Amino acid sequence: MKAAFRFSAYWLLAVALVACGQKEEPFEPAPEPEEGDYSYTFTLAQEPAVKSVFTANHIAWEDGDDIGSYASTSVNKESPVSVNGSTGEVTMTIRSSVALTAGDMVYAYSPHLAVNNSVDDPSAVTLEIPRNQVSGSAAAMPMVALPFELTMPVEKYTNTNVGTLQFMYLGSVVKLNIFKSNGYSAGEVIENVTFQAGAACAGSFTYDLTAVDPDNMPAISGYTGEDVLVYGDGTNITVGENANNGGVFYLVVAPGTYAGTLVVRTSKGDYTYHFSSSREYRRGGLKPLNIDLSGASWTPFEGYDNSIDSPREFAAFLAGTSSSDTGSYTISADLDMTGYTLTSASGFGGTLDGNGHSIKNLSSSIPLFATNAGTIRNLSFDASCSFTPAPDCIQFGALVGVDDGGTYSYVTNAAPITITATADIESNIALGGLVGASNNASGSTFSSCSNSGAITIAAAEYTTWAVAMGGLVGWLKKASFNSCTNKGPLSLTALYHKPFHQWAYVTSSDTDSHDANTCIGGIVGKAWDLGTNVPSNGSSYTDAAYGAFFESCDNSAAGVITFTH
Repeated sequence: MKAAFRFSAYWLLAVALVACGQKEEPFEPAPEPEEGDYSYTFTLAQEPAVKSVFTANHIAWEDGDDIGSYASTSVNKESPVSVNGSTGEVTMTIRSSVALTAGDMVYAYSPHLAVNNSVDDPSAVTLEIPRNQVSGSAAAMPMVALPFELTMPVEKYTNTNVGTLQFMYLGSVVKLNIFKSNGYSAGEVIENVTFQAGAACAGSFTYDLTAVDPDNMPAISGYTGEDVLVYGDGTNITVGENANNGGVFYLVVAPGTYAGTLVVRTSKGDYTYHFSSSREYRRGGLKPLNIDLSGASWTPFEGYDNSIDSPREFAAFLAGTSSSDTGSYTISADLDMTGYTLTSASGFGGTLDGNGHSIKNLSSSIPLFATNAGTIRNLSFDASCSFTPAPDCIQFGALVGVDDGGTYSYVTNAAPITITATADIESNIALGGLVGASNNASGSTFSSCSNSGAITIAAAEYTTWAVAMGGLVGWLKKASFNSCTNKGPLSLTALYHKPFHQWAYVTSSDTDSHDANTCIGGIVGKAWDLGTNVPSNGSSYTDAAYGAFFESCDNSAAGVITFTH
């Protein structure tokens, strides 16, 4: 043990002697950086009430936002924003290779644009309201700071907070709340929104940073873009069922007064919404705008399967479609409409295929379609349905009020249709099992259609004007019928009809008074016979040009016609 100890001691002594014999090197500080020796930190502030991300009612700085800045003779620099997660304090730092002294001016703008990197004069920088924006991001919002005068020098290698930069907003924010009040299409993912302003609302413009004055902000000008396209922010913003839970999109526009159109693209198609009136958007303001897609026209994507699978979807389809809808739809199941109150489709121009299914337990006073120019086929109204139109309805059919050149095949009605008068009826009535009136000069087509529902006008104690009742169509200008049948009784009971009330569809140029017509037929009540209704303005038509054309049609024994005055 002693020998081992002595050996260890000799070895430690030798190491110590060698160490003492080495030369000590002098300390040299790290070389000074060539750029950014001087750091000027600013706290950032925003205009009151409109605080670069959108939140519920304002815009807030986001960590990493880019600010462009000038500091006297310093060239344009890109300075990132820093947000303190604990305190919420927002700062940015300008770094310079030259010392700035008291009296030097600092100018800043957001967002930074590379096009300004080579510009030394801060009096004219390029800013932009992009035509392509992202919902939820305020990178599209141009902001400028009030010119800041330094009041103190800054030492090298320090990070001194020298003051607050007060930013002002140059654009306006539109907060879109997108929903569909009839429920159909609620939940569809919104891919983008295009604002077609019809006037310049976006693009690049030149701005004088030295002229920023909160009390007298110069207007921006020079932008030329007439539309703004806003993409979703990746969070699957969806169409809401009502205004309280709509999908929110923000778009930035130049201040001004706009009308125009919004096109909302979802995962299923494009909704086109037209502004009913112009709206004013002011600098620095955030203005909400509710967009109810129930009032928009819809163009589905080609190949999209527009399957109507439930009574709820069917009710929503009717409430949401219009004459500009040229899509193709298929009913995939029988529809039990118990408890549903329908809104007539204002129009339709597409194709509805019932696929052999029935509508059941529908009680309604209105037709499914107010007007139709499209194709409807393979659909039936079950006998459990019933229709009770008002005496002043003028034109009524279980399927369509007024046809506008539509095509119908294998459509049947077994539901009773009853008009009950509670006073004298002072409107002409066109009443049919399927269509009230067909008013298209080019004509409509009915193939293998039928009615077995009882059609009744009960006005025993009251008078009527002109009436046209038919098992399929009440009144028409021109239509063809092939293999169509009526098995439903038709009954009109009234005190009497008032003479000298012309038909609703006699042309406005025909000023002659016509005795009221009461016309009841198994297939058609009245067809326009221009041989007896020649307009007094001198126009001439041939009888063959208009009227009803039948092939293999039948009013069966069950189609009893009763007319009592």
